[in-house]
Amino acid sequence: MITLTRLFVLMVGLSLALGELLAAAPNREEITLLVQQLSNPDFRVRQRAAKSLLAIGEPVLEELRKATKAEDTEVRRRAEALITEIAKRHYGILKGHSEVVRCVAFSPDGRRLASVSDDRTIRIWDVQRSKELLRIDGESTPFAVAFSPNGRHVLTAGGGPRALNVKDSVQSRDVFLWNSDTGDEVRRFNGHNGTVRAIAFSRDGRYAVSGGEDSTVRLWEVATGKESCRLRGHSNMVFTVDLSPDGRYIASGSGSRNTQDYTARIWEVTVQPARRTQGGPGTR
Repeated sequence: MITLTRLFVLMVGLSLALGELLAAAPNREEITLLVQQLSNPDFRVRQRAAKSLLAIGEPVLEELRKATKAEDTEVRRRAEALITEIAKRHYGILKGHSEVVRCVAFSPDGRRLASVSDDRTIRIWDVQRSKELLRIDGESTPFAVAFSPNGRHVLTAGGGPRALNVKDSVQSRDVFLWNSDTGDEVRRFNGHNGTVRAIAFSRDGRYAVSGGEDSTVRLWEVATGKESCRLRGHSNMVFTVDLSPDGRYIASGSGSRNTQDYTARIWEVTVQPARRTQGGPGTR
C-alpha cells in the first residue's frame, strides 16, 4: 500500500523529470546531427532521425533547407520531403516588421503574401520560404492591402513613398497602386478627405473600391486612377468594403459610438464618371 508520503515523493519526482524533459529543447548541434543521420547507411537510423526532425518541427527548417543542396541525393530527397511535411502544419513566421501589422493578403496563386504595418512599410513575402521579397518604405501608415486578380500589383490604403516628402495626413488619404515585383508606384487614387481604411479590387481587376474616415465609399478606374462613383450614406468612418463578383454591388461597413452608425450597407453601382449616390438599397 502506498503511503501519502511516498505518493508525494513520486509526484515530485515525476514533476521534476517532466520539467527537465520540456526544458531539454534541441539545440543547433543536435539538429545538425539529426540531419546528418539522414545519410546513415542504417535504414533504422535514418527513420529515427526523420521522425525526430518531424517532431521538432519549425526549428529544423533552416538546416533542412541547407540539406536540400547536399551532394547525396537521398539526403536531398528526405530533406525536401520533411520540409513539405512540416510546411503542411506551419509554413513559418514572417519576421521583419517592427510595429503592429495592420493587414495581410495572399496573391491569387498563394505563393506570395503582402503585409502592411504601423512601421510604415509594405512588404511582399515568399510564403514557402518565409522570406521577404520586397519592401516599400512610406511616410504614412498603410491600413489595408490587396493583391490584384492577376497578381501583378498590390493596392494599399495609405503608405505613400518617402520621396514625396509630404505630411502623413495627406498621404493617408490616398490609395496607391504598386508593382508587386519592383515596388514602383504605378498609380495614385486621390480624393478622400480623411484617412483611407479599407480597399478591395473588383474580380476582373478593372476597378478598386475604397472607404475611409470621411464616411464615403469610392469606386476607381484602376487603369486611369479616375473616380467613377462616390457613395454617401454612412455617418462615420468606413472600416471595410468589398465588390460583388459581378461588379454590380459594393458592400461597406461602418461604426461609431458617437453616431451609432453600426451598419453594413449594400450599394448598387452603375459605372459612370463623377456619379454621386445618396444612401443605397439595404442600408439598414
